[in-house]
Amino acid sequence: MKKWFAAYGLIFYRYLDYRGRSPRSELWNFIINTLLIQLAIHVFAGKSIVSFIFHIVAMIALAALIVRRFHDIGYSGWYLLAIFVPFVNFIALFVLLFFKSAPGENRYGPRPPPAK
Repeated sequence: MKKWFAAYGLIFYRYLDYRGRSPRSELWNFIINTLLIQLAIHVFAGKSIVSFIFHIVAMIALAALIVRRFHDIGYSGWYLLAIFVPFVNFIALFVLLFFKSAPGENRYGPRPPPAK
């Protein structure tokens, strides 16, 4: 149990450290234990400020841990930004859906009549 607290505490000690490397065991130890702690917080405290603060701190620590994990496998930590690509694509699609129709006929056929 003491080893578990030490390993988990080390991750939070390095929660802003984006340099160096982290092994798989450190990543999965953090993910599993964070999920268990979040579950316990929700069971005992519900949706509270404690849960919110823990979640924010855990996400910051997870980002640093993932960057170090990328370093461990030989990749740049900037690959973490790839998680935002789906969000950007969703916004772009949403904006495109509000564009006006192309005037006249285009390669897909004539302009449809307006909806009534």
